[in-house]
Amino acid sequence: MLANIALDGLANRLGKGYRVARYADDIVVMAKSRHAIEQACPVVTTFLGERGLALHQEKTRIVHRTEGFDFLGFHVQMRGQKLLITPQKQKVQKLLQEVRSWLKTHQTVTAEVVVRHLNPLLRGWARYYRHVVSKHTFQKVDYHIWRALWHWAKRRHPAKPKRWIYRRYFEVGKYGATFYAESRDRRGKKTRLRLDRMPAIPIVRHVKVKGRASPDDPSLKAYWESRRTRMGRQRVAKGSTLYGIAEAQRWQCLGCGQALFDGQELHLHHCIPVHAGGSDERENLQWLHAACHRQHHRQGVTAGQSA
Repeated sequence: MLANIALDGLANRLGKGYRVARYADDIVVMAKSRHAIEQACPVVTTFLGERGLALHQEKTRIVHRTEGFDFLGFHVQMRGQKLLITPQKQKVQKLLQEVRSWLKTHQTVTAEVVVRHLNPLLRGWARYYRHVVSKHTFQKVDYHIWRALWHWAKRRHPAKPKRWIYRRYFEVGKYGATFYAESRDRRGKKTRLRLDRMPAIPIVRHVKVKGRASPDDPSLKAYWESRRTRMGRQRVAKGSTLYGIAEAQRWQCLGCGQALFDGQELHLHHCIPVHAGGSDERENLQWLHAACHRQHHRQGVTAGQSA
C-alpha cells in the first residue's frame, strides 16, 4: 500500500507516449523506441529520489519486446505479431522442485495426506496463472507431477509389481491416470479423494477494471458486486456442491452480506454442528468469510455461557 501511494503519479510525470505497469515496488515502463526509454530513465530516477527511493541497479534493465522480460512471476514477450504472457520458467521449476522434495521427505505418509497436501498447492498455483497463456505449461507440469507421484508410489512398495501399484494409487479419468486416495468422512463413510489435474483448470482471460472505478465509490456498488460474482463463478467448479451452495447464497456471505470472493479467506459453516448430528449435505452448509465464521461461533459461545 505504501509503495502504491509513493509511486502514484509516475505515469503522469512521464507523460504521453509511455505506459507504466506497476505492482507494489515493481515497475515496467514501456515506449515505442529505445531512445524514448533512455529519456524516461532520469525522469523515473528523479521521481523516486524525491520520495527517498531509488532503482535497484542489478534488477533494472532495458530490453526489446522481442527479448521479453519477467514480471511478477510471468514472462512477457512479443512473438511475431502477438504479445504472449506465460508463466515464468523459474516459477515452474520451483513448483516442481517443491513437489518432488516434499514427496521424497514424506515417503511413509498415506495417499490421503499426499492428496490433501498437494491439492491446495497445485490449485493455488494454477489459479494464479490461468489468466495468461498457460495451457501448455499446465500440461507439462501435470505430466511431471504424475511422474513424481509414480516414483513415490514405486519407492513406497519396492516389492510390488507395477500393475498392483497402478491399481492401488491411480484410476483412469478424463485426463488419463489420476492419483487418488481412499478416505472416510466424519461419519465413517468411505469417500475417494482425487488429485486435482492442472489441464482441468480452465483458462479465463482477466478483464481489466473499468477506467477509474473504485470499490469505495457507492455509485458503483452494482458494478463491483457483478464483477465479484462473475469472478467467484470462475473459481468454483460448476456443478460441484460448493458451487451450488454459493449459488443458493447469491454469491454473498450470509454473515456480512458482502461478496463471497472479495479476497478474504472462506470457511464452510455447518448450520447444525456435526457433533449435534449435522451432516455434510448441501442443505446444512453455508459459505462464510473466515472472520464472519469466527464471529458466529464466538456469539454462540457467549450466548451459551449467558444462558
